[in-house]
Formats: sequence, structure tokens, C-alpha cells
Amino acid sequence: MINIHLQSEGVHCDVSRREFCIYEKGILIQSIPPQKVKQIFVYPRASISTNGVLLAHDLQKQVIWCRENGQGVSSSYSPYLKSHAFGVREQLRICESEEARRMAAGWIIEKIKGRITLLDDKVFQIRTKPRWVAYQAKVSDLLSVVEDNPILVFDHEGWISKSYFSYFSRVLPMGMQFQRRSRKPAVDLANACLNYLYGIFYHQLEAAIMKVGLDPYIGFHHSMRKRQKAFLFDVIEPYRPWCESLLLREGETLVRLEAAQDKFMAGGYLLSIESRKLLTQAFYDAWQQKRTKVNSSKVYKTMRTISKEIIRIGRQ
Repeated sequence: MINIHLQSEGVHCDVSRREFCIYEKGILIQSIPPQKVKQIFVYPRASISTNGVLLAHDLQKQVIWCRENGQGVSSSYSPYLKSHAFGVREQLRICESEEARRMAAGWIIEKIKGRITLLDDKVFQIRTKPRWVAYQAKVSDLLSVVEDNPILVFDHEGWISKSYFSYFSRVLPMGMQFQRRSRKPAVDLANACLNYLYGIFYHQLEAAIMKVGLDPYIGFHHSMRKRQKAFLFDVIEPYRPWCESLLLREGETLVRLEAAQDKFMAGGYLLSIESRKLLTQAFYDAWQQKRTKVNSSKVYKTMRTISKEIIRIGRQ
């Protein structure tokens, strides 16, 4: 099974004799039997005919329309059982259920554990600080309490994250330490870097969510009333410590790159082009390695597992 990526200028997908035919500037370059096709990705400079979309629909093949950077923005669904529409239907069915909230709570608990491990693994000396030891013990006690009822973690996530970032700031290099998390806009270098890394991960994770046939807008914990990608914000939680580890690794280089930059624009901190290139390269170097804890294939497998669990719960 292969994925068809229609990317280049003038590339067009049509149908002939019940096969997907790929043309480049009007010249046939490849014919692909539909049984070999898993998904079709269409980028802005390429196109697909109505017949191509209809054949994909009839054979339960998903068509995903993407931006230039590969971020999926829309897709076609087939109405058949076990198609992508079936997964979305079950996701919508359970989104306000107790089981869905327990899933979302589990992702937050994974994030909390990952952050504790991050500071222990990356910066060993922080363990000697009495306040850190007390914080770690308090969080461990809380996790023991919520083990039987994970939903209780929602009541404590705020202070856990606030305290965590106070310690995270202390282990960053001089010139990058910050007082609090700021998002839109970021008010300092560290927050701008975190927002940038999270943003790259959002794009990759959204593509994985759509590939497994789930809807990034149907959330379990984050509100859908704000017209935000609520499910995307739910499932990214366990991966935030991984993004933060990249910032710890590249912190000193970023401080040097930003030393001579005009840093503020419209009330927020503006990352230099050099810093953005560094963070992007660091992200994709780690993202494409097979042995790393978080990479493209492992994230996709996790989304597949989540999709199967949602369908299982929905069919109960």
C-alpha cells in the first residue's frame, strides 16, 4: 500500500480504466491500481479531478488536502463501515462521555510524568534543591491519589504546570530564563521558542490525526465551543516535554543567536530567522530518527491506537 503525494506544479491526478493516473504538464507519467493506494495527499500546486475523488470515495481511500508544509487542512470521507467517517462518528459519539475525559486525563498525567523525568534526566543537579524535592514528592503523592480516578488531575494541572515552569526556567542558560509562560504573544526568548516548537509539532500531529481518520476539532477535554482544534490540543499533551527537551539542548546557541537581534514587535518577542532555522532543524533531526523516543512513525502508531480505542468505546 502506498500514499500518493501530488506536490509539484502541473501535477494532476485523473482516472482511466479504474486506475489513478498521474499526469505532469499533460503527460502521463504513472498509472496506479487503486488496490495499491492507501491515501492521496493533494498540495496547493497540484490537483485531482472529480473522477479521482469519486473513485477514492467508492473504494474507501481518503483524499487529504494539504498546505505547502504538509499540514492537512481538509479531507474527504467515505460513508462505509470501517472508513474514516466511522472513526469520526465514534469520536463525536463519545466526546462528552466519562471514558473520553478519562482518556484526556491520562494524556495529562503522561505529560506530568514526562516533565518530571525531563528535569531529572537533563539536569541532575536540580534534585539537590529542597524545593524541587518537595515539589516532586507532592506531585508523586497526587499521582497516586488520582490513579483510580484520573479525572481529578484536571483540578491540579494548573499549579503543577506553573511550578514546573519555574524550575524549567532555572535550568535554562542565562539570558533565556523567564518569569511565567506567555503564549499570544510570547514576551521573551524562551516562551517564543516553546511556542515555535509546539507549533511545528501541532502541524505534524494534526496530519497524523487526519491520517488515522479522526477529527482534530472534536475534543475530549479542551472546549469545542471556541472553534479550536480541541482534540489536537488534547493529544499533544504527552509530547510537550519532548519539545521542551529540544529547547534545553539548543538553549545556549539560541542565546548567542538572539544577542544582537531587534527582539520585539507588536508587543511580543520576535524570533530571528536564524533561531527559527535552528529550532526547525533540531526538531526534524530528532523527528526523523528511528531510535528517538518521539518520531514520526511512533506518533502515527500512537494515533492509530487512540483511534482503535475510540471506536471500541463508541461501539460499547
